[in-house]
Amino acid sequence: EVIVRFNDAVEPTEFCRDAIRNRVLVVVDDELMTRLTKVLLEKLNAEVEIASDGEEGVEMAMAGVFDLVLMDLDLPKMDGMEATKQLRKRGYSGIIMAATEHTQPEDRQRCLEAGCDDFLPKPYMEDKLAKALESVQQKPIYSAYADDPSMVELVSAFVGDLPERIRLIEESVSADDLQKLKDLVRTLKAEG
Repeated sequence: EVIVRFNDAVEPTEFCRDAIRNRVLVVVDDELMTRLTKVLLEKLNAEVEIASDGEEGVEMAMAGVFDLVLMDLDLPKMDGMEATKQLRKRGYSGIIMAATEHTQPEDRQRCLEAGCDDFLPKPYMEDKLAKALESVQQKPIYSAYADDPSMVELVSAFVGDLPERIRLIEESVSADDLQKLKDLVRTLKAEG
């Protein structure tokens, strides 16, 4: 047994992809498809919540935080296209992936026009779900100077200032101060 102590917290997902737990909202009304999707996503280490119709899917998506909404298009009460449009109209900015048996190019285009970010043909296969989850995972950003000992202090200072810069950017957006926003973003980009 070996014990190692770190000065800073270690993020296990940076070293082990299996440690990443995505939250997925599956909006589907078919009981068998619900069970299959849940089993496959849980095998991929995802936390899964289920909505059985479009209306419930919209409410759950707006009330929760999800890495992915997997939206079946053939739903009762409100179909997946309308549910997606409603989510976008209400300001939902998360990733919505359409799920359907209809796989023609025009079907894909209709999904994108409705506000879906991508398209996943049914029946689901584990490898396709794994790719879908991988596509929504945020990868860490590393500085080109990360391995340069003479730059450690400078890079650390830049990263340490980011929360304050984000706060100022959010303030300028809230105040509708476009000039200040441009200046802040331009400076951030140049220094980044």
